[in-house]
Amino acid sequence: MRHQILWLFLVFFLTEQIRQISTRKVSNKKIRKFIRTLLSCKNTPGASVTIVKNGKVRMAEGFGLKDSETNEKADKHTLFAMASLTKAFTAMALVKTIAERNDVQLDTPVKDIINITFYTEQITKYVTLEDLLAHRVGIRDHRFIRFNTNYTRETLSRFLKHFIPSKDFRTGYIYNNQLYGLIAHIIEVLRNVSWEDTVREFLLQPIGMKDTKFITADNLTTKNLAKPHFNYRKISMDFIKKWAQIGGSSSIFSNAIDMAKWLKFLLNKGRINGTEILDFQHFKNLFVPRNYITKPSWKYRRPKIPVTLSYSQYALAWKKGFYRGYPIITHTGTTYGYSSMITMFPHKKLGIFSVFNSKDTNATDRILFHTFMADTYLKKKPWLNKKTVCAFSKSMNDYQGRPKYQMLPYGLVTTYEGTYRNELFGDVKVTWNSERNHLQLDYGFTKFRLVLNETASLTFYGEGIDDSWFMHLWEVKFIPQSISNSRIIAVKIPKFRMWMPPIFQKLGTNIGKDYISYSKQTNKCSWNM
Repeated sequence: MRHQILWLFLVFFLTEQIRQISTRKVSNKKIRKFIRTLLSCKNTPGASVTIVKNGKVRMAEGFGLKDSETNEKADKHTLFAMASLTKAFTAMALVKTIAERNDVQLDTPVKDIINITFYTEQITKYVTLEDLLAHRVGIRDHRFIRFNTNYTRETLSRFLKHFIPSKDFRTGYIYNNQLYGLIAHIIEVLRNVSWEDTVREFLLQPIGMKDTKFITADNLTTKNLAKPHFNYRKISMDFIKKWAQIGGSSSIFSNAIDMAKWLKFLLNKGRINGTEILDFQHFKNLFVPRNYITKPSWKYRRPKIPVTLSYSQYALAWKKGFYRGYPIITHTGTTYGYSSMITMFPHKKLGIFSVFNSKDTNATDRILFHTFMADTYLKKKPWLNKKTVCAFSKSMNDYQGRPKYQMLPYGLVTTYEGTYRNELFGDVKVTWNSERNHLQLDYGFTKFRLVLNETASLTFYGEGIDDSWFMHLWEVKFIPQSISNSRIIAVKIPKFRMWMPPIFQKLGTNIGKDYISYSKQTNKCSWNM
């Protein structure tokens, strides 16, 4: 009788295992078809996808192309940029650094660790490590300042004093990549080794992520690298490397295999193969909400998809919310030529990772991608399929065409040529490019061809050239001495800081205090003529 029971149990167990394997094969077959359809209709070269369920790797594959020019295919070992998913590694490296010390905590003021001054005395005196990690300092990102070659991980603390707050300290959520660069610098000060080596020692090596690299410190000339693309055209890797120099926010490259290990580590609460990499209390602390993302106006916006998806809380480099009623932990990553996302369902022991080597406006395609994979593995009927995804995923580009323009007559060139300086952003140089026969604006390692807008006086459109070919400045406004004096004394570039366009003074001219006024009530900068 006992043997019969054991035999029945064995038959049932094997039958169930075969059923699960068969179901998994069918699920992955649907997912592969969906991925290929999405890549095709969105004109995206390639992707890397990882799914972990119940501690097992269900999928770890590359799709499409890693290089549109050579038509080389991506595979499970192909490296893609993680973009802002790098932040989770930075936050965990800092928490582990703190765990090994007695003199630093998350609530330690930043000024007690490094010499730094922010725009207000209040921020300088009270801002803590936790404030930086949770995006509650109240200062915006100032993305374009990263093109300044003088702006590095070591020097960014000197620039932050010019970052004017757009929200009161600790009163809301203002996402800021620069502050994660500051965290990387703080880790280096605390440990006296590079941020990259700290992440490698604390996380990558113990977890076994042997293929994961840093574009800031490692040689990424490997052939198995997904090249960044914009509209199916390659972006220079040299440009990406320069952009990523601040480190802590977006410089890690990884692949489907290593990200499977990362997901298993996260879903297993800081342990990998039975070894505790980060003790549970410190690990758990990373996922405690510290801030609210949701704005009141969002309550009245039409949902983007027909099922519940929300993430209203921010922890330490992680967003928390719900999908179809299931609690989720998630984050997106976006940089030039790469778009990544990670979603975890802790109660279902399900983790999903994906990355494209192309632009994904507003994370539209990533959200569609992850909800379809989640539905498939949660055994829900997907609300989307490979037939409807292309129509549903139509997204708007951030720029809908250029103004009418005309070439500048050479005789007027000297009116605009010169070096223009801003206290925060540094110098922009305007010169005549005689080889290409156009006016050119250089800022750090970016270059723009200036063409005159026919409909606006002294206003140009900046079209990226060379390694900056995929960029644009939709308005470059030159400012004369006065209505009666056409001598150019400054230039305003709204794209550099749209909520308060910066004004660059032309060297050798005298603007005078009466020309610039700043309203703290409206957060706008105006030019008094």
